Amino acid sequence: MLHIVYGGSASGKSSYAESFAMSLQGEGRLLYIATMYPYKWNTTEIDPETMQRIERHRAMRADKGFDTVECYRHVEHIVAKRQDVLLLECMSNLLANEMYLEPDAEAVGIAGKAEVDTETVGMAGKAGATAEVDTETAGTDSKADSGMSETLSPVSKKIVQALIDLSTRVQELVIVTNDVFSDGGSLTYDESTREYVKNLAEINCALAREAATVTEVVCGIPVIVKKNHPMGK
Repeated sequence: MLHIVYGGSASGKSSYAESFAMSLQGEGRLLYIATMYPYKWNTTEIDPETMQRIERHRAMRADKGFDTVECYRHVEHIVAKRQDVLLLECMSNLLANEMYLEPDAEAVGIAGKAEVDTETVGMAGKAGATAEVDTETAGTDSKADSGMSETLSPVSKKIVQALIDLSTRVQELVIVTNDVFSDGGSLTYDESTREYVKNLAEINCALAREAATVTEVVCGIPVIVKKNHPMGK
């Protein structure tokens, strides 16, 4: 089942999404799908500002029971068990990576990370481990394309289809995303940024239509926009 949590910058959406995901956990694992690219764009050099943000998020979810999986692109290859609860943080980073990373950039820094024990944790490694992916079968039988709007850009359609498919293969999928128009600056953006904002907006709308719940977080307060089933256990 799919859930969307959105809000402006520093709105408290990440903290709420973590608590919400924890409330949904049953017999399976909590998997944190980390999409923030920690390197300077298309290089092997760590970006200090980005790492500060990553460390802040790691501290927020410390001791909450999440197994962290780094997945900068290609979420269609994520493999998880039916009973697992996944939290994807966040859509904004995933889209930027899909749009602007060089094809081989996602492999930067992955070599040498902790080995994944696929027998005990499936596709989720220890914190910071690389995700196990099934590039031959995962995401190849999705039915999400059947009702998808033809107005979506190719990158938006790819992401939406992959995430809807993933939500049908696990117990719950919680996605954190940004309110892209809250800053009011779209008219002053350059063409590339306007394309990014348009893609993120259409992804948010497409996923919200399919979601069981949509929650806006305002000043740390969750506001239920859509609710098709009881939240939590």
